[in-house]
Amino acid sequence: MVIGEVRQDTERSGGILRWALNRLIAVAIVGLLAAVALGPLAGTSSHDSEARDITVQRAGADAGSGARGHRSLTVRADGHGQFWLDGRVDGAPVRFMVDTGASSVALDRETARRAGLRLVASDFTARSQTANGIARTAPVTLRRLTVGAITLHNVDAHVVDAPMNGITLLGMSALRRLEGYEVRGDRLLLRW
Repeated sequence: MVIGEVRQDTERSGGILRWALNRLIAVAIVGLLAAVALGPLAGTSSHDSEARDITVQRAGADAGSGARGHRSLTVRADGHGQFWLDGRVDGAPVRFMVDTGASSVALDRETARRAGLRLVASDFTARSQTANGIARTAPVTLRRLTVGAITLHNVDAHVVDAPMNGITLLGMSALRRLEGYEVRGDRLLLRW
């Protein structure tokens, strides 16, 4: 009987360790999300500093060719290395975080509601890996997405059925529609 009791105690302590490890991981993820969400609020979120962090440039057209000039938008990273842009989705103001690892633009239900997207539970037909694990998503098309002087029409996106702390990810479904983008040190350059 002693061997059986030792085995039960070992299984119980292993279960407790797994439970504690899972809780520690969950707290770390929540802390990371809070740091990302609060990062833009930490000292550099005033409109004056945002104006200094974003530059729009237009190169002139080639004089003889009649070619159209290209435009660029340069954004400086925040203290956490993230690139933030103010924009609009179907007229609703949105705070974007550029995420080249996101396959599409991703917004939460509240942001979607403000943008006029009315979703019901049956619309959430897809699943996506998020920082908090697997989340249900609803594929949508954004009629108009604007960031600075950039306007894109009919952009594929996903509404995530999980809290995103008001963060909308500017993912590849928007970025790949630009002429190009690149990171140079603490600067993100978007060209269109």
